[in-house]
Amino acid sequence: PQLLAGLFKDTITPALYDISSLKKQRKVDLGPFTHTVDDALPLRKAALSIFASSLEKLPGIVDVAAFMPVLAKALGDAEDIQLHAHQIVISMCARHPKYIVHAVDTFVEPLEKTMNKKAGQKTGTELERLNDWIKSSIRVMLAISKLEGAMSSSKFADFVERMKGSAKHTHTIEALENETKEL
Repeated sequence: PQLLAGLFKDTITPALYDISSLKKQRKVDLGPFTHTVDDALPLRKAALSIFASSLEKLPGIVDVAAFMPVLAKALGDAEDIQLHAHQIVISMCARHPKYIVHAVDTFVEPLEKTMNKKAGQKTGTELERLNDWIKSSIRVMLAISKLEGAMSSSKFADFVERMKGSAKHTHTIEALENETKEL
């Protein structure tokens, strides 16, 4: 990591910002239906992983304020990227809480969208995966809500109240709150 420190700001960071917003989708014809494939997904995952590693191993090298829009966009990306973004937000709540609080309004829409995913026809492992995805977004909401100043954002405070008042999420939120109290 120390070898990259000199190159990070001028060379690596601009490329990571470009890659983190890269979308390269194509449609694949599979007979009676088509499937959309995002060829840039692995690159976005890798860029987010590099940001996460840099925040952890070289905390002073990443411009955290400039990274917040990338993180907000990642919260609304594909499932794997969202789960990774959830982990990053939770770790940043401990390391960079003021940046999370300043960007909290940009997190509301993607988190709410994830929490309100419908199960539809999903069963078995697909349903379990969806529930884990929703739980992960609830963990993010709870972690942010504990930060000083986060609830002063009316948009975020309203979102938290809506989710806590939602019959769909009440049990999960209570279970996760009790889980964090036990730790």
